[in-house]
Amino acid sequence: MKEKEKEEEEEEKDFVSHVENKGDIHISNEVLAGIAATAAKEVDGVKALSGGRLTASHGQIQGKKLGSSVEVEVEGDRISVNLSILVQYGCVIPDVARAVQDAVSDALEKATGMSVDNVNVQVAGVTYQR
Repeated sequence: MKEKEKEEEEEEKDFVSHVENKGDIHISNEVLAGIAATAAKEVDGVKALSGGRLTASHGQIQGKKLGSSVEVEVEGDRISVNLSILVQYGCVIPDVARAVQDAVSDALEKATGMSVDNVNVQVAGVTYQR
C-alpha cells in the first residue's frame, strides 16, 4: 500500500525528484521549462517564443501556468517538451527548428542528467525587421 501512495504522491508534484546519498534533490518543473525556454531563445534565427502560456506538467497532472509557450512533461526520468517559436524572416525554418530541438535537449540533459525523449517545435510565425 505504501508504494501505491508514494506513486500517487509523485504524480501530484510540480517537481522532479532525485534521491541521493546525502539527501533528496527536487527540480521544479518551472525550472525545466525555464531552461528549455532560455535554450530555445539562444538559437540563431529564433526571434522569440510565441505568446500563449507556459505550463509545466508531471505525468498527466497539469502544473502552473507561467506566461510563455513551453510545455514540459516528465514521465519517470524522461522529459518531453513542446514549445512554440517565432522565426526571423530569411532564416531556413526547418534548420532553425532542428537547432532548437538540439539546444533544448542538450541543455535539459546537461542540467538534469535526465533523458529528453522529444522536443516538439511549433513555428507560430515569422517576424520581419524594417
